[in-house]
Amino acid sequence: MAKLNHFTKFDGLKMILENGLRFSDFSNWEDINDQKLMTLYKDAKGYKTLLAVCFCLSSETIYHWMYFDADCCIQFNRYKLLQKVKDIYECVYGDVSYYTLRELNSTNVIVEDLPFLKRVPFRIEEEFRILYQSYESKEEYTIKDVIPLIDKITLRTKTEKEFEYKKKELEKLFPEMKNRQIVINRSTLLKNDEWINKANDIVKKN
Repeated sequence: MAKLNHFTKFDGLKMILENGLRFSDFSNWEDINDQKLMTLYKDAKGYKTLLAVCFCLSSETIYHWMYFDADCCIQFNRYKLLQKVKDIYECVYGDVSYYTLRELNSTNVIVEDLPFLKRVPFRIEEEFRILYQSYESKEEYTIKDVIPLIDKITLRTKTEKEFEYKKKELEKLFPEMKNRQIVINRSTLLKNDEWINKANDIVKKN
């Protein structure tokens, strides 16, 4: 797929646009299974640093907005982002695979697969993951200058007025986005006028 969606808060979006895409420490992740597999991989490979940044391959769903407690979705251009990542020796990446316990028992999984394995109930995420791994101790790692890698930003706001305010704030703070014709739109997942109008037409016909 040509896109990689990254869900975050509005303040997180501004930090990414200003400072870059920051890899996170997996020790704070809610999914303990995921934490344990990452730790097993880190220890088995002897890395002192293992950080990750996660994306979704699918279009927005209510799950993505709620689970990640997000009000922004940054759509990265997959080709452009991975072209940049390929030049970073310490980075590896790949799609996450989802298994049942029975499937895991009957599959030839190797150590290098562990950071890209999750249980089946998480498959709605359709996750893509980039890892930063190093034999040196580092507290953080950031991919700088990511605005040229972004195609679209979707904001989840309660009102059109709030959306317009945030859109203008982004365009003022980061004029490069407008120059690069990055689309900023409002999510219609929870309120879509066309959907509601179609329903009204159905009622009128009956």
